[in-house]
Amino acid sequence: MKKFPKNFLWGSATAAYQVESNIENNWTAYIQTSAQHKAKNAKEDLKKQTNLYGELNKVTLDRIEDDIDDVANYIPNVSISHQKNYKQDIALAKSLNHNSYRFSLEWAKIEPTEGNYNQDAIEHYRNVIKELRENDIEPLVTLVHFTLPKWFQDKGAFENKDNIKYYLKYVKE
Repeated sequence: MKKFPKNFLWGSATAAYQVESNIENNWTAYIQTSAQHKAKNAKEDLKKQTNLYGELNKVTLDRIEDDIDDVANYIPNVSISHQKNYKQDIALAKSLNHNSYRFSLEWAKIEPTEGNYNQDAIEHYRNVIKELRENDIEPLVTLVHFTLPKWFQDKGAFENKDNIKYYLKYVKE
């Protein structure tokens, strides 16, 4: 049987937008609109599924029908709150013998408005890295995982080559 090299990285990965709460970025407006649409159509969509899949979904429909049209149910950044629970999450990864963890920094939290850096957000990411290292888990940091600060998007984001200076400043800070 072939074996993996000793330095092979086994781990898990997340994106800040998927696991942190209360993020305002360039996706926020889209997510709100999408959530409103999903909530508005949720009862009808679930009834269609009940017709397709039978009694099992009838039980599900009866159980969740009162809350199914709550817009908050369809907003992903009201999340699992990794930001508060990162120590427990890292302990779980360690218990699974992970030796690496790929995660992203949320630029919109670090620099919510142009040139204004949120020291609490920066300190949080430093603490995550410290906790990973204390657990012998290699941090693999993604600087941008699709989402962007609204102010950067309003300037044309990466489609405007003149905006690279903002990204470079973010990376250096």
